[in-house]
This record gives sequence, C-alpha cells and structure tokens, in this order.
Amino acid sequence: MENTPTQQKLPGWTWLAPLPLIMVFDFISLPFQYSVTTSFYLTASISLVLVHWWGPLRVLPAVFIVNTYNNYFYGIENIALWPLFGLTDTLSVFSSWFLFTHLYKGKYYLPDTRNTSVFAIFGLLIPILISVLAWQLLYVADDKLLPENILWQFSRDLLGELIVHGILV
Repeated sequence: MENTPTQQKLPGWTWLAPLPLIMVFDFISLPFQYSVTTSFYLTASISLVLVHWWGPLRVLPAVFIVNTYNNYFYGIENIALWPLFGLTDTLSVFSSWFLFTHLYKGKYYLPDTRNTSVFAIFGLLIPILISVLAWQLLYVADDKLLPENILWQFSRDLLGELIVHGILV
C-alpha cells in the first residue's frame, strides 16, 4: 500500500511550530497596514497552508492567540473586542479546513483539477468572504469604520485578500 501524505504521522515539533511561524508572518504584515487593515496580510495565508498540512488542532490555537494579542499593533484599542477579532481569522481558517478537507474530502496537495477548483471555492473564497465580512462588522463596532463606508471597505479588503491568498497559497 502506498503512503499518501495524509497517512504519514506528523513529527512532534509540528505542535510547537505554528505559533512562532504565524507570529513572524503577522509582524511581516505590519508595515503594509493602511487605515484599519493591511494590504498584505500574510497571517491568514500561512494559517490556511498550515491548517491543511498539520490539521486544526495544531494550528487554530496559534491563529487565535496571535490574532487576539496582536490587535494592539493594528490599532484596535478596545481590548474587549480583541477576542472577537481573534475569532474572525480562526473561524476563517477553520471554515477552510472544514469545508475543503472534512466536508468535501479534498486533498491539500491538489493532485488534480477537481481538488484545485474545490479548494479555490471552499478553501479560499468562502473563508475569505466570512473573514472580511466579520472584520467590517467589528470595525464598525469599534468605530474604526463608518457604516456608510462598509461596502467600499469590504470590496477593497476582499480584493486585497483574494490577491494575497491567490499569490501566496
């Protein structure tokens, strides 16, 4: 029987690696910040890759920790909203894994056109829509975004996320 990537046992260091990796990519994203968001947000991209490689148990806690505690650097002063901002990316990364790997039984190494197209829709597009919409609602709740500007900010952030994820993932 051939050993496929999903049948191999992962080494122990994969339990520790997500936190520093995601933290480094988050700090790399900081200089690209504009207004209330960033034009080159690498944290979500690396998180999507890692969750499909190593699974949600290893990656999701690190995503939540980094996205919760680094809100200060992104200008979110209301500490009560930090866990909610942490949940937006965590939910996005989880939905990517759940929809693509669990529900549609996709293969993360994308061996054929079917897996690639299913990943593009259920592993990228839907999770990005969830994340960007949640960000906009939280920005309005934090008074960082006026409700009448939500459509403009949503489309700008959605385009930016699609470009970054399309290039990096």
